[in-house]
Amino acid sequence: MKLGRAARFSSLLERYYGRLRREVRETGELYQLLARVARRQPLTPEERRRMRAQLIDLAKVLPALAIFAAPGGMLLLIALGKVLPFSLLPSAFQEDPPAPPQPAPQPVPAPRADEPARREVG
Repeated sequence: MKLGRAARFSSLLERYYGRLRREVRETGELYQLLARVARRQPLTPEERRRMRAQLIDLAKVLPALAIFAAPGGMLLLIALGKVLPFSLLPSAFQEDPPAPPQPAPQPVPAPRADEPARREVG
């Protein structure tokens, strides 16, 4: 039984270590992209998208770290995680990325009473 728990714990640590390394790498890329912007070098649309995603991650994580450092902050973070409509975790730590919103299906208009019925040719 203990071996199973130890294996699960080890697997969990490996997974989060990999995610932490990914987040550090992405933050390093953000630094490089911001340096290019400061030098007025153009960015591709993909680089702009990655930069925006990383800035959003930082905007979520920094306040969470400040709350965590306060006395009782861990309990407050747990409560906020339940109440807020978004995750406080950076994108590297989220299990499934959110699916893009699907457009609502357009209703088929009913024929007006004063128009003759249309027949489809096919």
